[in-house]
Amino acid sequence: MRLIMIILMLSVIHVKCKANDMEVVAKIESTESAFWRLSVAIDNDNAYLCGAISVDDEYYLKGMIAQIDRGSESVAWEKKIEDTDKTIIPHIIRVNDNSEIELLSELSLLRSNFTYGNQIVNIRKYKKNGELISNYSDSSNYEKATQANFPIGYDYGYDGISVYYTPKTNHTMAYSYAVHLNKSGEYQSISILDSSTVITKDSVDRYLIKGFESFVSGVYVYGLKHIKRGNDEVIASYVMKLNNSDNILWKESIEPDNGYFTIRDICVTPEEAVYVVGFKGDDHGMIRKLNKNGEVEWSKVLGDYYFTTPMKIIPNLSGDFIIVGKAKDYNNAAAEYRYIAKIDSSGKILWQEKILSQSLETLTDVVEYENNKYYISSIRGTSALLYKFEDPDVSVEEQNTAPEVNVLEYAEYYYIENNKLYDKAELVSIRGKVLKSIDISEEFNFQVEKDNYYRGVFFLRLSGKKGTLVKKLIY
Repeated sequence: MRLIMIILMLSVIHVKCKANDMEVVAKIESTESAFWRLSVAIDNDNAYLCGAISVDDEYYLKGMIAQIDRGSESVAWEKKIEDTDKTIIPHIIRVNDNSEIELLSELSLLRSNFTYGNQIVNIRKYKKNGELISNYSDSSNYEKATQANFPIGYDYGYDGISVYYTPKTNHTMAYSYAVHLNKSGEYQSISILDSSTVITKDSVDRYLIKGFESFVSGVYVYGLKHIKRGNDEVIASYVMKLNNSDNILWKESIEPDNGYFTIRDICVTPEEAVYVVGFKGDDHGMIRKLNKNGEVEWSKVLGDYYFTTPMKIIPNLSGDFIIVGKAKDYNNAAAEYRYIAKIDSSGKILWQEKILSQSLETLTDVVEYENNKYYISSIRGTSALLYKFEDPDVSVEEQNTAPEVNVLEYAEYYYIENNKLYDKAELVSIRGKVLKSIDISEEFNFQVEKDNYYRGVFFLRLSGKKGTLVKKLIY
């Protein structure tokens, strides 16, 4: 195997400016190669950018993590994440109250120009100052994928880590797997989720897993589906729901118009409605809502007179949805835009903006750090950027109608006093995921237990007849 040692030089540039309500907080520059993936996470004091950098070709990736001080809006430190000649794609999973940053990564072995090699799971922990605490990889006891970018995620409940993937199949057969590991990354079990076989040269129906969203009642898996349309093979998409034993409960194919649809992300609400974003074969962005049985409730095209590629969708604290990505003008192929939109549960687009950018810039991830205020990560070639963005459509009246309560913090729980008008309390993550829901309709005082599995910044959302009140909690 060819041993490649490339020194990746990263320089940090602090920028502070306003551009169409998107404020650049920080910019990290890679001097030799382009960013390929980028996500954002926060704690009470810092924001974190974590991404993959394509070093010499599409088969060899290194990681990057940077900490940005939210008060001074300066970059505290940044680090390369590399493992000799192996390719590595890191993700920030959580930043906890033990002053640790936990990364879960895809680590590929046996790199060559012809295969991505066997994929394994890699777990790294850092101190808040960037010092590496531990580095663990599991490469035994389960089938390993040869298809790049298998989705991995941390179950914020009790089971640990899950991996979902489809190995490369040479267009003949596809098997989809679920691999489950404990909280340390050690192998527990494997299941075959789904398989499909080419019956004749004129029929193909192959499923390639691209991501998933865990939920109390099971897991929602999504990916690409290769199908035949006449003499052509086209890419459509699908969403399927698994129960907690990895059995398929339902599968919904997404084949609008001529069948082309590339799925990018999904989110699942507490009612188990599934919101799907991606782009069609005509380059128009699309959002589709499925109910808990996988049935389509509505579809909407994103963008009016321009093309959109939505990359990420999250529920916000107000009960609507924020979508980020990129856009392109019909009549000017050279014009590239950052794209951000807000949509409600009925499919009504409340607003959408395309903001002129440079060098094929794409908004990649979004978190809500305060009610209706967001951090957004972005890739612009060799630049990784962090933006702040405030919802332009929030009235003063909407922000001030909810009656206040007293929130007291204790070692094991938060105690809420003076609840007179709220019916429901929810613990919500920075990505809008409801982690706990409590009926408080007859409770004047109540408490929310702290949970060792939920660490970092969360929100307590109280809702009732007089409106919604959001309180930030630090676990």
